[in-house]
Amino acid sequence: MPDPLPDAALTGLLGAWLKDLRPEPEFRSLLSETRSALLENPPQWQEGVPVELLRHERPTDGGTAAPEPRQFQLSTDWLARRILALEPYDFAGGRLRFRAMPRGPMDRGAELVSQALEFEGSRGPEWYSVVLNITLQTVPFDPLPRFHVHSHIRRYATRVSARTGRLYLPFGRRTTVLLRPRVPWLPGAPASDRFAVARLAWSRGGYDWVGGGPAGMLRSMSLTESFPDADAILTDPAGWLADDMRAAVLYSTAMGTHEVGPGLMTDQRSKIVEWALQALPEQLEPVPALIRTRLSGSTPGNPRQEPSKEPAKTEEERRRAEARRSGTAFALRHLSHDISPGELPTLEARLLWQTPVMRDTAINALVAHLDLKGDGGAPATEEAYDGTVVLEWQSPELTVRLRCRRLSRSLGQDLALPEGTRHSRAAVTAAIRDRRREMTAFLTEEGVSSSAPTLALVEIDRAKDFSSPTTTRNSRCGWAARTPACSPSSWPCPRRPRATTARRTRSSGRRRPGTTDCGSWV
Repeated sequence: MPDPLPDAALTGLLGAWLKDLRPEPEFRSLLSETRSALLENPPQWQEGVPVELLRHERPTDGGTAAPEPRQFQLSTDWLARRILALEPYDFAGGRLRFRAMPRGPMDRGAELVSQALEFEGSRGPEWYSVVLNITLQTVPFDPLPRFHVHSHIRRYATRVSARTGRLYLPFGRRTTVLLRPRVPWLPGAPASDRFAVARLAWSRGGYDWVGGGPAGMLRSMSLTESFPDADAILTDPAGWLADDMRAAVLYSTAMGTHEVGPGLMTDQRSKIVEWALQALPEQLEPVPALIRTRLSGSTPGNPRQEPSKEPAKTEEERRRAEARRSGTAFALRHLSHDISPGELPTLEARLLWQTPVMRDTAINALVAHLDLKGDGGAPATEEAYDGTVVLEWQSPELTVRLRCRRLSRSLGQDLALPEGTRHSRAAVTAAIRDRRREMTAFLTEEGVSSSAPTLALVEIDRAKDFSSPTTTRNSRCGWAARTPACSPSSWPCPRRPRATTARRTRSSGRRRPGTTDCGSWV
């Protein structure tokens, strides 16, 4: 294809792009140096450059296709252009003509958007488009990648508030707007059928375009047509949409209700995909169609047999516990590289308890879950549990070491939040950060660390025992995960064990035994 931009247009666009990347004053000298270097050696358009779209060096060790990172975008853009070259899609309400839409830096694949379609609802006309997403995907153990075509509905916001005379935009959020100029933005540049994407947000007492996109770049350039005014679009969104989609404000559920549903029927999807398949070259073929299953019911084909009579029941429980120990040992060997071939792996776990009843219940549950023999060296007196008690069991597959310590220093209580029922995000973040630091110091006092992830079973109160719902949510999901294997700098920790809740009876205030979630051990 020929060079899409004249030299003058390319030079102006590069300058606006560089300025938009870092507009801060401290980067002006670097911006000037970079612009000068680009002008001395500007990028040159080359025709006939071969680009491999699908073939790659080799699959992964498991035999799964491993395309190059650039192929995920280039190959889908190539297929999208072939779909755009097809005749418009005919349906009962007319014909769909698609246009390409740019994708963000975190997006993969191509996106095609149809013209805006009008739906006459009970409150007046509503607008929407049909969208095709094309992505390149891999299938486990398949050396060939696949194109995936997904269709859905994109709705547009056109209902103006009777009080303000404007379109309502959610506060604190950026709203996406599709733009399509009637003439080329840049003098001398060819016309483009692609949509441009810009975003609106609240700024200086009103809504304005957000920098970092077409709006910020094109405003500083000499344009053949003025950039759309944000207030003009917000006061007459339907007019801009009906004018060949010069501007279309994307709808979100925070804007209120919309009378157009969010999806397509199965038959509609099938017909659109069948139309898009015409763009496939002869070297590609569609995957086999799915076949409706004749199976009914939810009973699995290989249900697990649960023996109910002795001694088969005891033997089955013993076999399952042995399988749990073997699976745990296998995982520990792959998580830690310090274990020699003849050495048994060690499962390190912590029990942070508040009441003796829940402590003993959790220990007994662990013993039963892994079928451990003996008491692990449990002390004879209750006073011994005032400090840290280490229980240890030996099995043919692994060593289990459980460190029992009372949860003190109010670490299981409310977060240190100001008085009141509503708290700012900054206050909650600060309270959680302080609790994590306290918990880290509490767990590292013993100087015990492990190269492999460790488990923690923490006894906390039920939700109604906390004065703040924020404390309950973060106690369950956050602070219980501070183990020596996870440093504070790496939070949030990907190896987060599940905290368990201890219930209290209303009459006596004592916790009821048997309420720990012992499934979090392995």
